[in-house]
Amino acid sequence: MKNDKLKPGQRVQISKGHKSGLGGRQGTVVALGMQEEQSKAQISVAGSKEPMKVFIELDSLEELKSDTLPPGWLEFYI
Repeated sequence: MKNDKLKPGQRVQISKGHKSGLGGRQGTVVALGMQEEQSKAQISVAGSKEPMKVFIELDSLEELKSDTLPPGWLEFYI
């Protein structure tokens, strides 16, 4: 995904098979920035035992359709 298409608050999905082990998980973009001279986005990911924030490469993010969850809702597993 390109940096100019991402914005904070946007829902994204991490590409399946991502090396972080979080492939297929959905999250919300918290911030965009540079880390270790690579373009990465900081996203908030739910779906594990506790929500977490991770840095993911922009090319490993896929935009989600806006109808996945209503604004203000967050999906997580109990």
